[in-house]
Amino acid sequence: MSNLTPSQSRAKSALDQLCDVTLILAGYSKKSSRQKGFSWLSSKLGISPRDLRIRDFDPATCERAVQFCNAFAKIEHHQSKKIDKRRLIDAEETGYFKLTLVRNGVEVGALRYLPCPIDPFFGYPLDRPRHLCAMINGKDADPEKVGEIWPIEPIKQGEYEYLIADRKCCAEYYPHLPEANPYEPVVKTPKAKAKAPARPAINIRDIPIQSFMP
Repeated sequence: MSNLTPSQSRAKSALDQLCDVTLILAGYSKKSSRQKGFSWLSSKLGISPRDLRIRDFDPATCERAVQFCNAFAKIEHHQSKKIDKRRLIDAEETGYFKLTLVRNGVEVGALRYLPCPIDPFFGYPLDRPRHLCAMINGKDADPEKVGEIWPIEPIKQGEYEYLIADRKCCAEYYPHLPEANPYEPVVKTPKAKAKAPARPAINIRDIPIQSFMP
């Protein structure tokens, strides 16, 4: 720590906070939390995890690292009730996931996959590198946006297909439901307390006099 500049020391402290506190609370072990933290930060900075050496960071890179780590920790604080079920994903991880597009929004399905290149003329698969693609709520999306800051929850294919079909159905036939617009937060209205029925007023003159006699 003594050989680091002040900006590098701040970056190291932010990364330690991410690995040793935030990800530990998310359910990772101490060893796996550092692997996930380094992998996530390297993907955000656009460098290889093997080249993630804070002592080689310039002041601008240190500032970016601090902003990324603090932003993730801040969002995890607001989603602390779901932190035990959610996690980060690797830069090249594929599969089915669910996430929220806004805070307090409804969950939507997300997909990260590596499509096989196809010859446009003959339709044969090509022996070429595959590029990561993604879909969010049934629409093409940037793969980096899936789990970019908000951790996401892995799901099975059946649940993913249900989320896609349900959100599409709500958008077409039930536009008043929150599921029809996942980009809007769900506003919870307090339930009104049920009032007891009012007791009818009784006029003593209307009661027969025999009711008071033994």
